[in-house]
Formats: sequence, C-alpha cells, structure tokens
Amino acid sequence: MNPMSNCSSYQNKYWYPRVAEDQHGEFCRGCGLEANDKSLPTNLLLDKINNDGDHTIKNNSVKDFQLLCHHCNKIKNPSKKPEDREMTQSEKTNLRSEKPLMEWCMAEIRGSKDGQIKFDYFVSEGSFKFDISPETIERRYYKKYLSVHAVSSPFTLWTDQFNVTYILLKNRESILDIDTHTPTPSIND
Repeated sequence: MNPMSNCSSYQNKYWYPRVAEDQHGEFCRGCGLEANDKSLPTNLLLDKINNDGDHTIKNNSVKDFQLLCHHCNKIKNPSKKPEDREMTQSEKTNLRSEKPLMEWCMAEIRGSKDGQIKFDYFVSEGSFKFDISPETIERRYYKKYLSVHAVSSPFTLWTDQFNVTYILLKNRESILDIDTHTPTPSIND
C-alpha cells in the first residue's frame, strides 16, 4: 500500500484500507490496474468521489471514496494551469502591495539621517499605508526579506542594546529586485 491524496496522513491511513476492502482489493476503479502490477508504477490514490474536499472521518463513509491510479485520477481531476486558476487572497495581496511596500521601506531607509528605520515603524506604517495586516508584514515579508534566510534581500536587521530592532540596507548600492509571482512563505511554512 502506497496511498497518496490530498487527505492528511491520518485520514489516508484510516480510509485507504477500508476503501480497498470495500472494493475487494487494491486496484484502480477507473481502469482496473492492480496495485501489485509491476508493469507500471502504481501508487494508487485515495480519491473523493464527489470532490467536495471533506475527508473527515465523521462526515463520510467508505462509499464516498475510491482508489485510482495516477492516470485515471488526472482524467477525473484535471489540474488547472496556473494561469487558469483564480489567485488566492494572499497572492492578490502580494501582487498589490509587496513591491510598493518594499520600495517604500527602501526609500524610508535611504531618506533617514542614520540609514535605518525601526522595524516596528515599518510594520505599523507599512500596514497602514499599504492596507496589509501587521501580521502579514511580520510573518510573510519578514521571512522573505528580513530573516537570516533571506540571503538575496537588500535588507538586514540589527538590534541595539535597548532591544529595539532596526532595518538597514546591506550596502549603499542595494537594489530591490521583486518578483511578486513567486510563492511567499505563509503561516503554514
């Protein structure tokens, strides 16, 4: 058994054996390919028949699921091309606000007399000016531009002896190269 699906591993472990038993074996309900057929790589997928996305144990029965091979699953559930799918709210926020926010941050740093701005100022003023929640700035843009893992970012942080954190440029010639179409870390990352 090598089940895969968009269920959690707990849900998959619960449903897969029950569905295999109910349909009298591990085989694809679409084409009949058996899980132990060595002619093809056959990782059977646990598929929700009505595609409602609810895989919870309490809201379903064994009859709500089937096992499909990758080929049959793709036929039943064709993936949308990225340009065909609707943007998530997070992606809309990035597209609308990320570049202006970071350009504003750079301008504020360059315009300050000491070449730095307080991180708290960046969060509060940035959220107000660009209609982004402070949590989004702290969580997403901190991780993408200001954390130690943001090696290509032009920004860096430092904390003074009073535990106040500042944003400054790594060097005076820093440029901001933003691709707002790249995935950004979310709370689940």
